[in-house]
Amino acid sequence: MVFFKSRQKKIRGFLYVTENDDLKLFESLVGGKFIKPDRNPPWLVVNHELDGVLVTEWPGRLLKVQVLNQSNEKDINKGLVKGVHYTRTLGVEILEELSTEVLFNPKGSMITRILDFASTMNEDDVNKLSEFEITKASKIYSNAWDEWLKIMEPESIHLNQNHSNTLAIFANNSRSTLNQSFSVISNIVGKRAVKILGKNAYTIDEDDESILDKSWSHASTILLQAAMAYNGREFITNEEIAILLTPWNSVANISPKTMSKIKPYTVVFRQENKYFSVNTKYLKLFESMKIDSSNMFFKADPYMCGLHSDDSDDIPHFQYFENCKTDQLVVKDSISLKLDDINMTKQQVEEYFESLEVGIGFILDCVEDLNNWAKQNYLEGYMPNLLEDIGKIRATHE
Repeated sequence: MVFFKSRQKKIRGFLYVTENDDLKLFESLVGGKFIKPDRNPPWLVVNHELDGVLVTEWPGRLLKVQVLNQSNEKDINKGLVKGVHYTRTLGVEILEELSTEVLFNPKGSMITRILDFASTMNEDDVNKLSEFEITKASKIYSNAWDEWLKIMEPESIHLNQNHSNTLAIFANNSRSTLNQSFSVISNIVGKRAVKILGKNAYTIDEDDESILDKSWSHASTILLQAAMAYNGREFITNEEIAILLTPWNSVANISPKTMSKIKPYTVVFRQENKYFSVNTKYLKLFESMKIDSSNMFFKADPYMCGLHSDDSDDIPHFQYFENCKTDQLVVKDSISLKLDDINMTKQQVEEYFESLEVGIGFILDCVEDLNNWAKQNYLEGYMPNLLEDIGKIRATHE
């Protein structure tokens, strides 16, 4: 009788690596393999699920990998609790590199931006942030946690407490509105403080706890509040979002000149590699056409000068402005879109927006693309061609 040995199922999962890990692993290419030269710890830890990936350093790479030889690694996995969602290994094949944004969904791009800043900020940045009073913002942040708890775990013992310094509350298999984002931001700020201040970054209080330098702690709080603004929208109002974001916007490459010129006039967002702009006043036009507001493909947020998506990651995310001129809008990644590229003169565009009494706005060269995209995805048969119907739009507001 011949016995066939069943093929062992390959273990696949996720590995987060930074420059502080093995440099060869950090620089490994997709399709390549990495094998430790010995069997000593630290071993590679492959998480079976994205939620299990812990970010302790920033920046880093998120790799989808396959364990090479789990049958020969029983010794290093000995003692693990049954059903644990990770595997220790000595070698992996790199199948794919993923965007680190997916670790912080649904607002991953915003959180990675905050982390990029946190990992590189200097004392000038900290001093600038220290000028902001955040008492009101802290209350908003705390209340947002309570509102989240009411949904996730209505009987939680943590309800109606002060959450102004909260990073995580485990409720109904979740830890926050943004997964591990708050904990990661706090940790990265602390590590940056140590790099800048050395041993002066932390002091020990009477309870033998480490306390972060006051100014850096203040800066950390501001970044946490900005993170809450990005993904606590169902728990806070637009006015509260504006309060949470004001200090962050001061250091996020948004100049006062840009803010004064844009706010509250223009919504700018992207689809793939293209950027789109629609004046917030168009919302009133859509409402006048009796389009169900619940089906809107975007919601204007004048306080952020941008867009926040409501339900779907397919809706492009808010983008920051680098700088702004009267005839050109320059956004992140230095992509420029000019008014001269469309079938209206700059003067006509200015006159149109002035007629709405909202100041100078911007119509970009991809309005036609926006129109087609919206028809295909959200408002088929309803959305007007914004170029052809510009006169009708103006008449609506006269």
